[in-house]
Amino acid sequence: MTITVQEITDREKWNGFLTSQPRGHLLQSYEWGELNRYLGGNIYRLGALENGRMVGALMLSVAQVPLPVSLPGIRLNWLYGSRGPTVEHPASPALRALLEQAHVLARKERAVVLRLEPNIADDDPAIDDWLAAYRALGFQINPNAVHGRRSWVLDIRPSAGELLANFKMTWRQNVRSAERKGVVIREAENDADFDAYYELLKVTSERDAFFIHQKDYPREILMFGASSNSKRNLKATYLLQYRCLQWAKSRGCSYFDFRTIPEILEPGEEMWGVYEYKKGFGGFSRLNIPTQDYVYRSLVYNAWRNFVEMRRARRHAERKKVELERAARGKN
Repeated sequence: MTITVQEITDREKWNGFLTSQPRGHLLQSYEWGELNRYLGGNIYRLGALENGRMVGALMLSVAQVPLPVSLPGIRLNWLYGSRGPTVEHPASPALRALLEQAHVLARKERAVVLRLEPNIADDDPAIDDWLAAYRALGFQINPNAVHGRRSWVLDIRPSAGELLANFKMTWRQNVRSAERKGVVIREAENDADFDAYYELLKVTSERDAFFIHQKDYPREILMFGASSNSKRNLKATYLLQYRCLQWAKSRGCSYFDFRTIPEILEPGEEMWGVYEYKKGFGGFSRLNIPTQDYVYRSLVYNAWRNFVEMRRARRHAERKKVELERAARGKN
C-alpha cells in the first residue's frame, strides 16, 4: 500500500472525508481552519491518499509560543491539531504518513512542539492501541489540554417529546414556565439581532469571568450561549436550549454536543455550574484521550509547560473558590 500526503485545498473533498469518518470533528473542518486563518495563524490541511482516495486527514494550525519573556529576533512556534488526525484505525499507514509530513512542516515553522488532540474517546474499544501507536511514534502525554477533554453529549434521535421527558423535572418545569410566560424563540434575522447577542455575550463573560473574542469572531461561528442578568425568572435559556435541540434534530443531526464540562467531575471544579446546567437536559459524559505532544526543542518546551502549569494551577484555585461560593449561594 502506497500512501502519499498532499495539501488539500478543495473544501468539499476535505469536509466530505471528515463527515464520512466516525471520528471526524468540527474542529478539523475546513471552516474551522478558515476561522483560525482569520485570527492570523497559518493553516495546513494534509490529506493522506491511497490511489487518489483520501484515507486520512490532519489540519494543523501554527501559532507563536507565548513565552513569559521575549527573545529578540527569535520567533518560535507550535503546531496544533485540534481533534486530529482523522484515520480509520491506529495501525493505519496513513497515521505515520501524515505525521512524517507534519514533522517536515514543524522544521519549516521552527516549532517547539507538535500537539495533537485526536477525537478518540477513552471508552473506544481500541483505546490501548491508539495510545500505544502515538507512544511508538514518539509522542508523550501532556495533561494540559487546549480544548477541554471532557464534553457533555446528548442523543437527540428520540422524539421531541421523549427528549423533554428525559430532562430533569426542574428543567421540564422551567421549559413550560418560559412558554407560559410568553417567551418567544426565533432565529436572528439582521445585524441588530447579532449586536444584541454580542451585548449579552459581554454581560455573560463579565458575570462568569471568561474570555470572549472580538465581535467579528462569533460572526463566523457562533458556539456560545449568552443571557441577561435581568428577568432570569423567565427561565428563557431552558426553552432556548430545548428549541436548539429541536432545530438540530430537524436538520438530521443525531447527537448534540454541549461541549466542555470539567475534566474531574467534582463539586468546586471549574465550570461545575455549567456542567450541572448541561446535565439537566439528559445525556452522557464523553472523555477524550489525553493531549499528545511531540517535542522538538525540549528546553523551551519544558519552560513553557512549567509556566502554563503554574498559571493554570493559580487559575484553578481562583475558579474553585468562585464555584464553591456560587454553590453555597445556590443552597441558601
